[in-house]
Amino acid sequence: VVIGVHVKKVVPYTKVSMGEFGQVDISLAAIDAVVGKVAKSFEGIRDVKTRIKSDNAGISVLLDVVMNADCNIPETIALLQQDVKAQLETTVGISVVSVKTAITNIAAVQ
Repeated sequence: VVIGVHVKKVVPYTKVSMGEFGQVDISLAAIDAVVGKVAKSFEGIRDVKTRIKSDNAGISVLLDVVMNADCNIPETIALLQQDVKAQLETTVGISVVSVKTAITNIAAVQ
């Protein structure tokens, strides 16, 4: 006898707004895609991994970033954080509490 159990994968969501006609939610994967698009616009950033924490005040974005060795890291990261916050608040309409960044590696320029 073979018994199979299908577990439906739950995609985590966060609330964007509550309007007259109901609630608007967005998946954390969609937020990750927006952050990835912003990060790809920076020449000095090689790779970004996103972690998102959600609560009633909004979301906190934690970025693990791999940078190129030839860029100005403090300036690039400050602009990245500013652009991520602005893009999420403008495009998605979600409140961003913070954007924290950890430089996980410095990649050699090829």
